[in-house]
Amino acid sequence: MIYFTICSKNFLSYALLLGKRLAKLYPESEFYIYLADKIVGFDPSELPFNIVPAEELGMVDFEGMIKRYNISEFNTSIKPYCFLDLYARHPNSKVVYFDPDIYPVDRFVELDNLLDTGSEIVLTPHILSNLEVGGFVENNFLKMGIYNLGFLGTKHTKQTESLMRWWGRKLETQCTIDISNGLFVDQKWAGFFPAFIEKTSILRHPGYNVAYWNLHNRSIKKKGDKYFSNGLPLRFTHFSGIDIHEKIEISRHYKFFKVANAGAFGELITAYRNSILEEGYDYYQTLDYNYFTQPLGDVNLHAVKTQRKKTKTNQVAPKSINNYLLLNQFSSRDQYLKWKKENKKLIELQRNEELNLMQNS
Repeated sequence: MIYFTICSKNFLSYALLLGKRLAKLYPESEFYIYLADKIVGFDPSELPFNIVPAEELGMVDFEGMIKRYNISEFNTSIKPYCFLDLYARHPNSKVVYFDPDIYPVDRFVELDNLLDTGSEIVLTPHILSNLEVGGFVENNFLKMGIYNLGFLGTKHTKQTESLMRWWGRKLETQCTIDISNGLFVDQKWAGFFPAFIEKTSILRHPGYNVAYWNLHNRSIKKKGDKYFSNGLPLRFTHFSGIDIHEKIEISRHYKFFKVANAGAFGELITAYRNSILEEGYDYYQTLDYNYFTQPLGDVNLHAVKTQRKKTKTNQVAPKSINNYLLLNQFSSRDQYLKWKKENKKLIELQRNEELNLMQNS
């Protein structure tokens, strides 16, 4: 089995913990981290897993993608290209994607069985039954997608390779957070997968992809050293929107559940936070995203409003902003430092918004 995740440098602690958990559960597997960022500030040879920079994936419009997409959009836009890369490295293999903030709890018995018996695509729905509790209604998933693409199981076949090529072409320009126009990064496109791939399986086991959006329907309990969801083995959790230094909340996206009222899920998230810190979270959070763009010039119309504010200064900003190229885009170092000082608050606000969006899918 081949597993992979995608992240920028700030999420490397999550990716490392994910890889170690997978190695414990499946010691015979391989794990890849696709880096949607530049290799700056760390040595990949010192990490225990394969690190593949996004720029090595051969996207036709790579430069355009890093300019038009924010951090969340870019991370999700490269997913089909990662699948194609792994299909080339490991022909006819089973290849599974996990978001970096997923925590494997137990072996994926049901998933393994599906991929071993002919399934070519395996999806998990956000919810398994109607959901009208605490203001969290089904309409949310009409906006963001019925299936959560924090997980995607595949078997390499001609059909899945063709699907990835189609999906990749779409995501070159249509991987935006643009809910009013029917787009939510890569996720809404997955609605086509069951129609395009006959051997698609919808995994309805309550132990998969347990997150804040479906805790209303899932009772997480611990018996001995095992965790269960609605009486069935818990396979993996998805800690989307987690604040690692927070002690009370489960996710900043939804305040209904907290550590204290989430049963054994609260116990898991507390242990998860401690493990992420041990993987170097505080250090990796200091590393800048090197494809950060558009603080002033190339405005992303699909980003949140705070990213679209105009500067009040008379300083003319370069048309395209990349942290590692900033100095080259001004006529002098003094001009750059002046611009950076005058726009410090705006740049920091926009950077924080983009980093927050990373956990919104």
